[in-house]
Amino acid sequence: MLALALAAVLAVPLVAQSVRPSGALAEGIEHFQAGRYDQALVSFRGIVLSQSDDPQKPAAYFWLAKTHLAAGRLDDAARNLEYYLANWPKAGDRAEAVYLQGRVLLQQEEFEGAVRVFQAFLAEYPASTFAANAWFWSAESLYGLGRLEEASVLYQKVIREYPTSAKVEAAQYKASLIGLTQREQELSRLLKWSHEEFLRTIEEYQRRQESSDQAIEALQKRLAGGSAGTTVAAGTTASASMAASEKAFADLQKELEKKTAEAAALARRIEELEGQLAAANEALAAAEAAAAESMTTAAAAPAAGTAEIERLLAAKAEALALKEMLLGWLEQEGAQP
Repeated sequence: MLALALAAVLAVPLVAQSVRPSGALAEGIEHFQAGRYDQALVSFRGIVLSQSDDPQKPAAYFWLAKTHLAAGRLDDAARNLEYYLANWPKAGDRAEAVYLQGRVLLQQEEFEGAVRVFQAFLAEYPASTFAANAWFWSAESLYGLGRLEEASVLYQKVIREYPTSAKVEAAQYKASLIGLTQREQELSRLLKWSHEEFLRTIEEYQRRQESSDQAIEALQKRLAGGSAGTTVAAGTTASASMAASEKAFADLQKELEKKTAEAAALARRIEELEGQLAAANEALAAAEAAAAESMTTAAAAPAAGTAEIERLLAAKAEALALKEMLLGWLEQEGAQP
């Protein structure tokens, strides 16, 4: 009989969650649902501090954790969830408690821990009503870690496998944002490459210009030396040679002036384009920051945010295309003999 009585006492925590909320517990839940968190905490703490055999104590700890989380008291929420799961591992709200542990870690920006908790939750409760949310928050954790490709896969999973979930719109927005971010990174890499190519081409042009200056100087010296050393008998021949040399010199001088003017115009145009690109980068960064803040708070107006980022990326791509066109022109001109 004593053994049966002891077993009955130990079994109470395991089935406590099947007890219908009443009294202070029901009152606390009502306060919680109405957003009166301080009053809810008073009700739940009253149960927690009551005699140890109160069958509603496990539920009180669970709701105490939920209330702390809703009120933004993350450390208190984490502590109560841990206590609840450690002492009532088979309680009816265990699945939600594990899920909430992941949510707490995510809000604390403990992204690695959040990923582990959500994946463990999904492995144990794949058919839970919280499954779609768990996939989404797992994706958010990966996004916070900068693992964008992995995050995109999970966002797409939410969209594809949970079409009626409240997280679908947010998942679509974040998946789109990742695509735009990857595109922006690709444009940045291309911009870096084109800028390096531009610098190499300019250096090559400067070497060619220096070589032309040296050739002009040598020609001037040769003409001066030839003029001083010619004889009267060879006057006609010398004059003809000098005239040809002077014509070649004049042609070379004109070509040099033309190339110099073209290079100066190109440099001005490149400077203008780089200014446009810098402005586009700043505007894009601002739009992404605003979009991220919007997603953190309420995922408000996702379509408008995406359209704005698309517009900025298009402007950046257009400026980059112009720069590449001018770079190609410069390379073509530099290749001419």
